[in-house]
Amino acid sequence: MQICYILKQDPRTSHIPVVMLTSQPREEWREESKETAGALEFIPKDAFTEIVLLELLRKLKIIPEISS
Repeated sequence: MQICYILKQDPRTSHIPVVMLTSQPREEWREESKETAGALEFIPKDAFTEIVLLELLRKLKIIPEISS
């Protein structure tokens, strides 16, 4: 969380979207990581898969939707 906060305070890196991956299960930690540290989103480690990450990035419009 400290690294995210530092990145978001620096004008050279503040525009970089940060998705945090952690084993921390507490909901209040999730809110703190988004509100205080500036993380864009939070993924619990036990729920992480490549598909979860890709869907999150698509939802946040960081990567485009794939049309069939």
